[in-house]
Amino acid sequence: MARKPLRNLGCLLLLTVPLVAVWVLPGGYTSRILFTLFILLISLSEVRELLIALGVLKHSAPRAPKPPPPPRFKPEKPWHKIDSTHKPATPQRNEVVDAKPYACATVVEKGKYWDGRVGGSLERLQKFGLPTFTTPEELAQWLNLPLTKLAWLADYHGHNAGEKVKKKQHYHYVWIKKRSGGERLLEAPKPLLKALQKRILRDILNKVPPHPSAHAYTPKKSIRSNAQPHCGKYIVIKADLASFFPSITTKRVAAIFRGLGYNVEISHWLARLCTNIVPYDIMKKERFDTFLTYRHAPQGAPTSPALANLAAWGMDCRLAGLAKKWSMTYTRYADDLTFSADEAAIKGKSLNWFVKYLRGIVRDEKFGWNKEKLKIVRRGGRQFVTGLTVNVKPNIGRKEYDTLKAILHNCVKHGLASQNREKIANFRAHLEGRVSFVTSVNPARGQKLQAILNKVDR
Repeated sequence: MARKPLRNLGCLLLLTVPLVAVWVLPGGYTSRILFTLFILLISLSEVRELLIALGVLKHSAPRAPKPPPPPRFKPEKPWHKIDSTHKPATPQRNEVVDAKPYACATVVEKGKYWDGRVGGSLERLQKFGLPTFTTPEELAQWLNLPLTKLAWLADYHGHNAGEKVKKKQHYHYVWIKKRSGGERLLEAPKPLLKALQKRILRDILNKVPPHPSAHAYTPKKSIRSNAQPHCGKYIVIKADLASFFPSITTKRVAAIFRGLGYNVEISHWLARLCTNIVPYDIMKKERFDTFLTYRHAPQGAPTSPALANLAAWGMDCRLAGLAKKWSMTYTRYADDLTFSADEAAIKGKSLNWFVKYLRGIVRDEKFGWNKEKLKIVRRGGRQFVTGLTVNVKPNIGRKEYDTLKAILHNCVKHGLASQNREKIANFRAHLEGRVSFVTSVNPARGQKLQAILNKVDR
């Protein structure tokens, strides 16, 4: 309520008395000006209330309180305790027997041996159409090798890690540079071991289909099929698994073979044939990776891609369920995880909670989380999925296309050798491969590049 007008007017008159006195009595101008400003500030409220009482100004009503914000998504359970697949399984212990059950059986004590022919399932093997064998002798016979040779290739005694003679090592080791910086160790098996791994891949692993969300190392799927489901979406979320292949340990590989129906002993032998431990002299301080010091799926072995897809089956199931819960689309290409959604699907939801769920599931499944490669791109930015833009449709990036086109033009003018700066052995075949890749993604652009490539002298 405003005060009465006479009362407000009296207050103003009282304030003018010291103001007049300051300017009449002798004194400095600085002090007079400062005192005048002080009196004016005090009288502003009195002037306003006087004008309101006279009806010149309207009394402002109090502001209405702000409405409470809409409730945000909050999980019912902690993000790291939801639907964990790591539940206690029924232990399958080897039996202790008096007589030696098969060759290379582990000795418990004098006259006692472990019998690892437990935990097998003939029904599962027949379901997938897999070969059956229960002892190391049968496995060696299936691979057409003596048992002693098979034990050496499987590193049965664990001597390969300390082997310094390269001829006796089972793998070739090459450090290659990554595009994002750093180096990656390529472990290529030697011919004999590679032939065994190809046999295991062809007759065992290829008969087990991976999760539908997996698009890498799968027939009739590619980076284009991985990018297609995310086209035209409002938001694209990309995550990356750290040390994908090295994190697949021999215990996890043995569990895969046991899940297919093989017993404990055979699963152990197959796992050792498909895994490797890097020799100590290969690991340097500046290239040290903890995972490589354990037996793991080597990046470069024929069996590693199929084993990686099967090892990630549980993670794919849970991430697909997470995407369905949030009305998103999920795909995985090797270690690249991609989620996408329309604007209506994420309205009113916190993406921080989604990232917590995602990271919790990845870690709960015993994979590494690469926090530096987490990216959230909305429609206004360039949305890349496995090297292809997906803002409208799967397409080659403009910069990559222009660079390849410029290289081809320079090859027409100055020859192939002028553009072969990296000293590639068959540079024309390299260019033909790049043009074919562009054609598979965008036929119209590929035809333009092919027409320029045809003008290049052989």
